[in-house]
Amino acid sequence: MPITLIFGLYTDNQTSALTLSVRTPKGTQEAGEWTDDSPWAILARALKECAMMGADAVVLFCNDQPLVRTLQSGAVPTPDKTQRHWIHTGPGRTGHYSDIPYGGDINHWDTLRHLTGYCTRGGWAVKQIDSLPRTEELWRQSRA
Repeated sequence: MPITLIFGLYTDNQTSALTLSVRTPKGTQEAGEWTDDSPWAILARALKECAMMGADAVVLFCNDQPLVRTLQSGAVPTPDKTQRHWIHTGPGRTGHYSDIPYGGDINHWDTLRHLTGYCTRGGWAVKQIDSLPRTEELWRQSRA
């Protein structure tokens, strides 16, 4: 039976709320709510917790246009560390040292890793949307 996870993510001032509805051929039901300071942390945690459901596809509606653009482009997190490596470029000892960037926001990496798992099934999609009333209400309650 095909299962689609439908997330609504509302983020403002670095505080985020996420709601989940699960759609099956039998209908749609509300299934979860999360709040956190970081949109990447909340997405990574929710996707990890939902992995056991064996969903075929994920749809994410979000009010944060930069986050939506980042996910749509598949951009990886900005590296926050470098490591020096010797780059061998020719015969003998020819080469040079180079600083190789790595790291970045682990929650961003985890979100991409979890979403990539859906590529082999039904896929995933993200769409920017301004009106997320249920999720925005959860966000308001979490700030009270």
